[in-house]
Amino acid sequence: MRGANGQVSSVLRAWTLLLWVTVAALCLSQSLALAQPKPRFPRFPIVGSPDRAPVDLKRDWDMLKGRGTPEQTTNLTNSPADELGPVWSGDDRFIYFYSNRVSATNGARGTNYHIYTIRPDGTDIRQVTTEEGDQIEPALSFNQNRLAYVARASAAAPYHLFVRNLVTGAVLSLTRERTDLPFTEVRQPTWSPSGLEIAFAGKVGNVYHIFVINVDTGVIRQVTTGNCSDTEPAWSPDGNLIAFTSNREDAAGTSAKPTTDIWTVTAYSLDPNSAVVRRVTNFSANGVESTNKQAAWTLHELPRFITGANRPVQWLAFASNRQDTNSDGTSDAVGSTFDIYFMDATVLPDGSGLQTVEPTAQIYHIDARDPAYSSDEAMPTWSQFTTAIKLAHVSNRTGNWDIFSTSVVDVNAPELQKVDIDKNEIVQVTPRVSLPGTTVRIRAKVRDLESGVAAVYAQIKDPDSKYQDAQGIEHKIYFNAGPVTVEGSSIILTLLPYEFECQPIDPATNAYVALSGTLPGRPTLMANFTYPPQMYEPGTDDFSAFSGVAHPPKSHWLQLYDDGPASQGGHEPDGEIAGDGIYTNTWTTPADNPSDWYLDIIAYDRAVNPFRPTQQSNWKIYDNIWGFSTRPFSASSKVLFVSDYTLGQKFFQGRFSVNFALDNVFFTYWGTESWLTDIDINYLPWAGNYLSSGTDTQPKPVQDTWNTLGVGSYGTRQPSGARWPNLAFWSSDPLVTDSQNYDIWRILCRGPVPQSVYLAYLPRREQQPSPSNPKGATQTVLVADRCVIWAAPYAGNVWAGSGTITDLNAQRDLTQFVAQGGRLFVFGQDVGWALTLDGTQANAFYTTVLKAQYINDQHPSLDPLNRNSLSGTDDLAHPFAHTTWNDHNYWEITGSGLVYDPPWRSSPRHLQPGPDVNNLYFNDGAPNQRYVDAISPIAPARTELSFEDNTQGLIYWFDAGTGGKVVYGSFGLEGLNRHYYTFENTAYGRNIRGKLMHNIICWMRTGTIVGTVRDVEGGAPIEGALVRAIFRGGNERTSGPQVGTAFTRKDGTFSIGGLDPSVYEVVASAPGYTAQKVTLAGFHGGDYGSTSFLLTKAQPGLLKGKVTYPDGTTPIQGALVTAKDTINGQEFTALSDAQGNYVIPRLPTSDYDVTATKAGFSPDQPPQPVRVSIPPATEVTQDFRLKPAPGNVTGTVTRADTGDPIANALVTIKSGTTTVASATTDQNGQYTITGVDGGTYEATASAAGFSPQTKTIVVQSNQTITENFQLQPVPPGSISGLVIRQGDQQPEEGVEVEVVSSNKTYRTTTGPAQTENGYTFNWRITGVDAGDYTVRVRKSGFTPVPESRTVTVQSDTETTGVNFTLKPLHTFAAGLSLISVPFDYPTQDPADVLNVPVADRPNFKLFAWSLGRYATYPNVPADRVRLGRAFFLNTPRALVITQEGASADTGIPFEIPLVPGWNLIGVPYNFSLRWLDMKVRDGANVISVQEAIANQAIRNGLWTYVSGQYVLATELQPWMGYWVRANRAVTLLIDPAGRSRSALTRSVEPIRTDGWLVQIAATAGSAMDTSNYFGVSSRASDGYDALFDVERPPMLDGQPMVQVAFEHPEWGATAGQYAVDVRSRAVGQVWRFTVTTSVANADVTLRFPNVARVPRGLNLYLVDEATGQRRSLRTLAAYTFRSGEGMTTRAFRIEVANEQRTSLRISNVSVLGRGSSRTISFTLNGEAAVSVVVLRNGQPVRELLAQSTRSAGINTVTWDGRDRHGVSLPAGAYTVEIRATSADGQVVRSVVPVVLTR
Repeated sequence: MRGANGQVSSVLRAWTLLLWVTVAALCLSQSLALAQPKPRFPRFPIVGSPDRAPVDLKRDWDMLKGRGTPEQTTNLTNSPADELGPVWSGDDRFIYFYSNRVSATNGARGTNYHIYTIRPDGTDIRQVTTEEGDQIEPALSFNQNRLAYVARASAAAPYHLFVRNLVTGAVLSLTRERTDLPFTEVRQPTWSPSGLEIAFAGKVGNVYHIFVINVDTGVIRQVTTGNCSDTEPAWSPDGNLIAFTSNREDAAGTSAKPTTDIWTVTAYSLDPNSAVVRRVTNFSANGVESTNKQAAWTLHELPRFITGANRPVQWLAFASNRQDTNSDGTSDAVGSTFDIYFMDATVLPDGSGLQTVEPTAQIYHIDARDPAYSSDEAMPTWSQFTTAIKLAHVSNRTGNWDIFSTSVVDVNAPELQKVDIDKNEIVQVTPRVSLPGTTVRIRAKVRDLESGVAAVYAQIKDPDSKYQDAQGIEHKIYFNAGPVTVEGSSIILTLLPYEFECQPIDPATNAYVALSGTLPGRPTLMANFTYPPQMYEPGTDDFSAFSGVAHPPKSHWLQLYDDGPASQGGHEPDGEIAGDGIYTNTWTTPADNPSDWYLDIIAYDRAVNPFRPTQQSNWKIYDNIWGFSTRPFSASSKVLFVSDYTLGQKFFQGRFSVNFALDNVFFTYWGTESWLTDIDINYLPWAGNYLSSGTDTQPKPVQDTWNTLGVGSYGTRQPSGARWPNLAFWSSDPLVTDSQNYDIWRILCRGPVPQSVYLAYLPRREQQPSPSNPKGATQTVLVADRCVIWAAPYAGNVWAGSGTITDLNAQRDLTQFVAQGGRLFVFGQDVGWALTLDGTQANAFYTTVLKAQYINDQHPSLDPLNRNSLSGTDDLAHPFAHTTWNDHNYWEITGSGLVYDPPWRSSPRHLQPGPDVNNLYFNDGAPNQRYVDAISPIAPARTELSFEDNTQGLIYWFDAGTGGKVVYGSFGLEGLNRHYYTFENTAYGRNIRGKLMHNIICWMRTGTIVGTVRDVEGGAPIEGALVRAIFRGGNERTSGPQVGTAFTRKDGTFSIGGLDPSVYEVVASAPGYTAQKVTLAGFHGGDYGSTSFLLTKAQPGLLKGKVTYPDGTTPIQGALVTAKDTINGQEFTALSDAQGNYVIPRLPTSDYDVTATKAGFSPDQPPQPVRVSIPPATEVTQDFRLKPAPGNVTGTVTRADTGDPIANALVTIKSGTTTVASATTDQNGQYTITGVDGGTYEATASAAGFSPQTKTIVVQSNQTITENFQLQPVPPGSISGLVIRQGDQQPEEGVEVEVVSSNKTYRTTTGPAQTENGYTFNWRITGVDAGDYTVRVRKSGFTPVPESRTVTVQSDTETTGVNFTLKPLHTFAAGLSLISVPFDYPTQDPADVLNVPVADRPNFKLFAWSLGRYATYPNVPADRVRLGRAFFLNTPRALVITQEGASADTGIPFEIPLVPGWNLIGVPYNFSLRWLDMKVRDGANVISVQEAIANQAIRNGLWTYVSGQYVLATELQPWMGYWVRANRAVTLLIDPAGRSRSALTRSVEPIRTDGWLVQIAATAGSAMDTSNYFGVSSRASDGYDALFDVERPPMLDGQPMVQVAFEHPEWGATAGQYAVDVRSRAVGQVWRFTVTTSVANADVTLRFPNVARVPRGLNLYLVDEATGQRRSLRTLAAYTFRSGEGMTTRAFRIEVANEQRTSLRISNVSVLGRGSSRTISFTLNGEAAVSVVVLRNGQPVRELLAQSTRSAGINTVTWDGRDRHGVSLPAGAYTVEIRATSADGQVVRSVVPVVLTR
């Protein structure tokens, strides 16, 4: 590829190298040893969508790829304390420093110095050392694992050298305890490049010298000597030199001078006297020497393209008090303050010193924004990793020392930031989804803190292929990779499209940009690997610094502005603000072209190379960064293809990873939709040719290369019905109707897939006739003809917005989709790597839905092929590798005929890994399979395809219960090579990718068999024919039925859905016709298999047989034989003759259920009914055996002593323990038992007062046997018990007790309770004959519980505890109740009706409502209990009603007059009624309650009083009373026809709206009020609404109460206190309400239990008007305030903000502390319920927070190193998981490792 600048791009270089290596590898012998693979750089997924573009490393000095963090001169700390000694971490993520600040979060000046870290942007300060005393001068090892510093315990103590292991926390003392070199102080450590040694300034005596210590051995050697002080060592990157600061006069250090200079010394001289010491700085002016100090080396050599030098340059920075007073670039004075300078620091070839030193060296002054030399800049340190032209240093310009960051040269392109972090919008397009012709506003946030932003542009691109495009134009852009070898070395294709871009549109004209360099007739297919000159290549053309001026903006780009709206002289739309960093413009989309649109953002800065001024402007193309759509989505196809950033992103080719090493990400270069869906078939290889070798000059044809889905894919058709020319099939031509068509949802354009879209692809349930009883029953079948394909090729590798597979909310929605029976196929090479953070964290979606265990994404062997071989098994047990049924039309043409060719007929098949020296295989898949995940399945998932290292790559599972099916591929399907073969000079595609895709979506979905059943004579349709599809194997049955069934319709058609794709036997049958059977080879999932029948009228058949006794010989005459047609239910009968024979002639051909019956007989064999098929003109024999009538037993039971008969004795016949029959004797002691089947039994006679007798008897069929019993008399016993009343549990007197046996009855009546020896009873019967008895009790007005009891009375023994409870007609509980009675007592006193004890009657309280006030008993109307009237009853004990009064007539409605105002009504019937089914007579009209409410005859709301609170009800329950308010005099008609089957007394939401409704529940002590609601409806207004708003009933005095009320004094005639307040959907609604309670000094708590039902786009806030507190209802578990003395009223309001959904984020997670205690800090961007769990090896050991509500901002939680039981945990590595749940259901998490030390 050549970029627009005419230079060969890095991608082309990689591909060229790959092609040559591939060809060479194929030509060499396979036994040739391959080179060892290069190690792969560690990677870490981009998960959680960072706020700005991932840091990009494109200008490393060796490859012109390094970029720094974009700042100019910036104060990073800016605190009152002093911050000193900055040093960069090796990955440039942090700057270490020391400070006397109070803490990491408090920058005030403290007492002691500690070491801290800060990020290069000035955020996230963390404390590293916490020891007593001072710790200063940090130095970090190159591997970042160890920190050297000097420390002292107090100000009086000297500093010594320590090393802290940053992984384990262990601290090593290196010099404090030394006796061989008694240092009086040690300062300024610096690490050697090897990380094994530290150079430091050690004070021995009165001077410092440079020493080196081996950290592991402790060996110290001296490097410098002399009579001077040598300090501030700095090791050169090559390790040969140490630069240091010294006051020596000469190299030998024989004397000292008052100023210092930078010197170098050879680092590895064995004797300091032999070391080479050379001076580096040497400047004086006007006889005054300068002071130079604090040398700092660049880690990398500077590139030639910046300096213009003919060699790489290394720099040395230092602080100096020299000055350039005339600003000519040359120092000419010495001042009193210090600035930063740098110079060429290239080392001499012999390593003895620098090549150039002063006075000849060029010294550069770093402009740190201090031109007047008024402050000190010192302690420079170069960034180590991303760039060597960025410095951290200190300055005292603020009055104290702060850490500053200064860029020397701006090589950084402008940085793209999210426009809206909360909404997770990288770029903002408004509206994002609209209709064609809509004007959209495009907003991008760009900054450049170095030279500033010069210009910002948007490139708009159309991602549609020809068959996706509304105009039928191919807009995807492809390279033609041909000629390229695709199979062995014998097939070289000349045409092979590789998708890499999309065609841009010119927003000024809405015309597409025409591309040059394309193939004829293929306007978006580049002739070779050359980028179209009309476009720049992201990541290549903008690859070098200062290349912007050479790449001016394209004419079709839309410039975005930040100069304010046109009305203020700018170019932005109205409402924009100049200079806010957001660049904006609008575009009117094409009115005739509904489409998805991709956006590139291109930004230029104002940078100028100071060394080569003609090089200007850094720029960057942020490609495919956002999108929008003007195409309405329609779920019109049976496949939803979710495109999850399938075009990739080229704008960063390297990024930070775990160890922050460079990582080539060429594999995100390629678009993948074309490999997965459909493109113009004329771009496919069949439209080109192939060559058989590199020397072949005769092009030959290519055939049969498919698209994967949609047009030109397996079995699809043109509109004419002909197959597409790219498809070639043999054998039968497959017919696929629309099962390969798809709807596409591009997340980049539309954002997250909404739940409403998922619903369109869920299965539905269908009722089919029962296979065993077609006319009498049905079976439920799941019809799942739709599925979702989720393509995520670059999960974790791109900068994405919401809705991707890494989004926890998307995972939640997919989990629900599968749980509801959805069918899902997810694939992508890094899905597991991203979701599990490279295996470091568990992911519920990954394990429970995808059923995968992540292993790794690295190949474990030295094979140069990187996990690109996939093997499968070619059999029906593997539905994807083979096929879902045998056979699809997968064929290879050979010389001997057709050979079945499923995808994995031979293994392996190969993935295309892309340009990687570890990967040599090359073919026609997408060349992006660089890091393929290895997985293992989690049961019940099964393996379908495996890699060459025996890890799994494709797994699947299904849930037979829900019907859900999931297929997961850990590789990108787009990378699967097509594979080819040749036959007779023609190349054919094997289409492995298309076959695999078809097999998967075929297996996932159910299919349908359709057809017609007609009469062969004339073709008339046959209605009511039964068609059965019988599963006959071929593969495993998953969710479909074993037998699918349907009756034909009137036109003879039928449809049987919900069938698993397989082989079916289809049978059509109709009475009188010959059944037909067809073996259907199969049909496609989501498609139809068609089979029709022409049935021939059949000659009737004949059913005959013989009916006999069980011996099979003895005939039974007169048996009725019935044959019932199983299809239409028609019956045919016959009687058996004297020989037992029967005949049913002229029986229409069908299946019948046949029975044989006769009085006195029962079926024997076979079990009946018998299913019999009657073929045409055929005699069918079916015999029956019937058992004859049973025998009888008779006899007498008499006394053994006198022979007298015993009446009512019980005779029981048992078989084993089973009672077969029983009878009682008459007055003569005679009994008879009939209907006993023949056999041997045990017969027992028993009677009260006698010992039972048991005998063995033999019963004969049709015979009566006689068996007599003589029973011996025994002495009597007695029986007693207690009968109490339900409710108060008091003994009840006057209850009749009856004790009954078969021959004796005893009676008594309960009296006062008695207690004997602790046993209490109130009835006893003595002289009870021994035997079995049934005991019953009864008393008018009561129901006994239990109804009866069975007891045994023993001789000479009392049977005790025969107790009963009497349930009255009704019991009213103690306390206050709102009651009614479904009886009328016109003459009885209410106290008598309620059985009020005499002692309680003086205080008996019964209240009725009359004329707007309460009337008390015995005043009218509380003087009588009447039908239809309700009362408040207040009683200290439970009261019962035991007598019925007059009942209401249930044949007509009961009338209750209602007066204007409140009315207390009762329920006149002893059953429940639905309130809305009642009627109202309003004048002459009788209308429903709903109409009466709408007409404002009565008010909305039916109130009752339950458990101390008013409750809104939807049903009228007997025994309860209700409040109803009437606006005028009407009559309420209680209609018994509205009887309810429900036992509910109230509704959860008694008001129904088409909007939302939120409940308010208030509690205060024991008082509650829960029937309060507010909400919205499209039919409501903001005033009084008769259908929605509900007023509160009259308040009760003297009762503990709490009440919520929406007060509306402004509503005129309807003014009052309301419990339900429904408003319109207007934006910004506010509800005001009060909470009043009579409970003094108590907690009053408000809850909102169903707030989750409010749409996610709305945020609701509770505002306490007394305190001003404002809390989000979505995260508010409860709100509590304290009541005062007496009655307390508190005012609140509910505010509704119509806010867009804000993406919840957790950021700035850190862990601080040492030893066993850790403080976890994290930042929330919004209020959320937070859980914090400590895990070890993935298992929780301690829960620190459990759904605790936390506010936005910084939050902390402390862990003491103990488990949940308080036991100290061992030292080691742990993980802290923070999971936050927002009020609208978003769930995010963050994890951080913790190392526990002891």
